[in-house]
Amino acid sequence: MFEWLFPGWSNPLGLTAFVGLRILLNVALTVLAARAVGRRAATTVAMAAGTALSAAMVVLLLRPGVLGYTASFVELGVQLAIVVLGGYVAYVDRSTGRRVVTTTALVAALALLLFTIPLYGEAFVAP
Repeated sequence: MFEWLFPGWSNPLGLTAFVGLRILLNVALTVLAARAVGRRAATTVAMAAGTALSAAMVVLLLRPGVLGYTASFVELGVQLAIVVLGGYVAYVDRSTGRRVVTTTALVAALALLLFTIPLYGEAFVAP
């Protein structure tokens, strides 16, 4: 069903779920940042821009022949910046409940970031 989105992958549904979860976590971190430091704060704006850029890049990177190996390093850097900014938001937030939710989302986003490395290896080095 998702073969059109990620052609050439053995499990396009799993890959779509992975990408969707990563985007969802980035959006959640951005919303949490907006609630903690304000919608117009530089941190929130940077996280929103990074989320949009990362979402577009990860889809284009996993489609064969669109973006290359070097772009994967840029995308990993953007994702790492989102995680670091999310850590800052968790640090400065005064609400204990929101701090716990932000930290949980950060741990999940970091786990997916680490799983992205072998995924990009499969996409660019293994073929």
